[in-house]
Amino acid sequence: MLLCLILSLEEKHEQYFTKACEHFEHALEEGSLGSVEALMLMALCRLNKDQRNLAWIAVGCATRIAQTLGLHLNENHWEEKSQLVIENRRRLWWSLYDMEVCLAFRLGRCVAIDLASCSVGMPSETVG
Repeated sequence: MLLCLILSLEEKHEQYFTKACEHFEHALEEGSLGSVEALMLMALCRLNKDQRNLAWIAVGCATRIAQTLGLHLNENHWEEKSQLVIENRRRLWWSLYDMEVCLAFRLGRCVAIDLASCSVGMPSETVG
């Protein structure tokens, strides 16, 4: 799905985007970090096609999956102890948060993520 979404930004974008959309339900059911990334890319593609409501829905789905995975929680709740993976999860969460806030303001809607329920640390400025 990710590859098709990335390729959808190129020449034959409709063909690749259609292929990626065929895997939408699987991405929702799988509930992985890759699903969150794919839904964020799908939202960007939808915005590129001026499909703002579908972009909003994709970001909402990505947010729910991310919360199910506990990305919004402090790293102590995660099984992963690798600093690189922890940093990637932080960056994914805060990128999703930024996307949610920007899209909410652009569409005149409420932000769905309550910062009071987020305990994950901010990404570091350097990795490694």
